[in-house]
Amino acid sequence: MAGLYSNEASPSENEIGARDEAIIDRKIIPRRGHTKSRRGCVTCKRRRVKCPENTPVCRNCERLGLFCQYGAMGDSGIHPSAPLQSTGGHFSIGDFQLFHHFVLYAYPPLPIRGKAVWDGVCQFSHQFDFLIHAMLALSASHFDLCSGSEGHKTQALSHRTTAIARINKALNSPAMSGTRGDALYAALMVLAFQSSYMSDGMLEIYPMIRGCMMMLKSASVNLSLFRQFTVQDHEEQVRTILQSEPLSDYGSPPLKLLLESLRAIRPLCQTKLEIDYFGIVENIIAMSTYSQAFSFFEAYQVFSQPTQEEFNAFMSPRNYVAQLLMIHFFIVEYAVGLKMIPSILSSMRFKSDIIRAWVTEVERILPKDYKCYVACPIEFMAMGCCNIP
Repeated sequence: MAGLYSNEASPSENEIGARDEAIIDRKIIPRRGHTKSRRGCVTCKRRRVKCPENTPVCRNCERLGLFCQYGAMGDSGIHPSAPLQSTGGHFSIGDFQLFHHFVLYAYPPLPIRGKAVWDGVCQFSHQFDFLIHAMLALSASHFDLCSGSEGHKTQALSHRTTAIARINKALNSPAMSGTRGDALYAALMVLAFQSSYMSDGMLEIYPMIRGCMMMLKSASVNLSLFRQFTVQDHEEQVRTILQSEPLSDYGSPPLKLLLESLRAIRPLCQTKLEIDYFGIVENIIAMSTYSQAFSFFEAYQVFSQPTQEEFNAFMSPRNYVAQLLMIHFFIVEYAVGLKMIPSILSSMRFKSDIIRAWVTEVERILPKDYKCYVACPIEFMAMGCCNIP
C-alpha cells in the first residue's frame, strides 16, 4: 500500500539535500530599521512627521510656531483634564496649553513690535473671563492653521461664542477705566484677528474693529496699555520699519488691474458709507502702486463714524457691493502689507489661503449680474500676488 507519497511524487534524498542546502545558502535579509522618531514631541506625532527631538522646542514646532510638548500622546493631542478654576469658569489642561501657544506665537501682530503690550494683557487676563475665552479662541484657530489640521476648530468656535456673549454683557456695564478697559479692547482686537483667520470670517472683522474704535472715542473708557496705539504711532512705526527692512517688489501692473476692477464698482455704490469706503480703498490701491509710506488705518476708522443702522446695512450678507469692496481692500492690504512689513506678515503665511476662500465665497453668492466684478480678484489670487515668496 502506498504511503503518503506515491513513488512518483516522493522526493528523493538527493532532492531533499539540495533543497536544504539552498535554504541554508539563502541570505537572511535584515529587517529594516525603524525610521520614525520614538521619542518625538506630541505635535510631530499628531502631524505624522519625523521629529528632530530638539528640546525644549523641536525645530519643526519652532519653525511653524506650534506648541511643542514631549510625553505620551492620546488620540487627539491636547486633551481636557480635570477642570481648573479661573475667572469664575472652568478651564482644562488643553486650554492652558492653548494659552501657552497664545503667549508665545498667536498673539496679534498689532501694535507693531507690541509683544510687551500682549505680555501685559496676559498678566491680567485671568481676571476677565471674556478676555481668556477670546485669547483661547484665537490660539485654537491659529494652531489649526499652522499645523494644517482642524483638530481645534470646535474649541475655537466654542471659546469665541462664549467670549462674544460675555463681552456684550461687559459692554453694558458702567464706566470702564484702567485694566477693565484694556481687557475689553484687547478681547475685541483678539476676536478681530481670529475673524481674519476664519475662512467664513470676513463679515465679522469690522464689527470687532468698530467696537475697538468706539471704545477709543468713548469718554467713559480710559485705556492704559493701548493708549499709545494710535494712527500716528502706527504710521511712525511703519516709517521706521521701511527704513530698516528690505522691501519685496511685487510690481505695479497687478495692482493697476485691481484698481481698474475697483473703479468699475463705483457706479454700484449708493449709501454714504459705501461711497466713503470706496474712496478710501481706491486711494490705498492707487498709492500702493508707487509708495509704501502709508497705513491702512483709514479703512478701519471709517466704520466708527456711521450710525448702527448704517453700519448694519453695510455689513448685511445681502450687501453684495460692500463685499466686493471688502475683498478688493483685503487683497491689497495683504499684498502690499507683505511688501511693507514682511517681518510681521511672514508669520501669517496661511493668510493668502483665507483671502482666497473669501474671494471664492463672495463669487459663489453673487447674483449673476455681479459676477463680472469679482473676475479680477480671482485672477489676482491665481497669480499668487498674495503669496509670500
